[in-house]
Amino acid sequence: TLSKDGSISLGDVHISPDGKKFAYKLKKNGADQATLYIRDMETQKDLPDVIENARYADPEWLPDGSGFYYTYFPTDAEIPVDMRPGMTDIRFHKLGTPAEDDTVIIEPLKDPTKFHSVELSEDGQWLVYIIQDGWNGTIMSVKRTTDKDWKTFEAQKNVSYFPIIHQNKVYLHTNEGAAKFKLVRIDLTAPSATLDRDRWETIIPEEDNAVLEGARIVRDKIFVTKIRDVVSELSVYDLDGKFLKTFELPEKGSVSALNGRPSSDAIYFAFTSYKTPQKIFRIDAETLEM
Repeated sequence: TLSKDGSISLGDVHISPDGKKFAYKLKKNGADQATLYIRDMETQKDLPDVIENARYADPEWLPDGSGFYYTYFPTDAEIPVDMRPGMTDIRFHKLGTPAEDDTVIIEPLKDPTKFHSVELSEDGQWLVYIIQDGWNGTIMSVKRTTDKDWKTFEAQKNVSYFPIIHQNKVYLHTNEGAAKFKLVRIDLTAPSATLDRDRWETIIPEEDNAVLEGARIVRDKIFVTKIRDVVSELSVYDLDGKFLKTFELPEKGSVSALNGRPSSDAIYFAFTSYKTPQKIFRIDAETLEM
């Protein structure tokens, strides 16, 4: 157990891409606030690295596991409690260094109605910065980790955007101009400083009778979940949007938790129905066998 009196609980766990370490959160007395620890898989011992105020810290690991980006939540008593969400900043932690020396890469927004975070592409080349203004819209920026300037994109209000970075392109799952969602592609290597809509290339268009729920890229294939006639559907396309296959599910039910990375050998998903409790399924990304 984590504590004799049961007052400490385990929060999120984030495994490094090389599989040699994992970051995990511990919470005391049911609090939202957490402390982040790093454990070595081989020795099964924690590293000296400890990050306090890790309530919103969801580590985005570098490919070699040498460090990660995260969101820092302040607890300074001088900051009013209702203002603290607006005072979060984005930092980079290099393993083996004190947390107080972490580099602040994005300053606080100073607006508690907005939430910001970053995502790192699997190859470690691109950093995505997202500002979420409640349900009003999203501001998204992308840059190479070695560059100073961001390629910016300001979203329309009441529209959702979910980016996937792959091979120097961003695949954007969005309902902009498509109430039932679509998937578009934008080339990040173009010289423009913005992610202009005139550069959007539709890869999977909106359908009249199905909602495109989610998408993941694994082994240069796009796996997508749709809702058609109130029932989940799982299909796969190539990177240019050519339809390859719709998978036969055990029965009519719901697909969730679609999970996989571009370099993964397989993609996983959860399935449940009125008659079947939740089960986890695996699809081989090369043979497409389930």
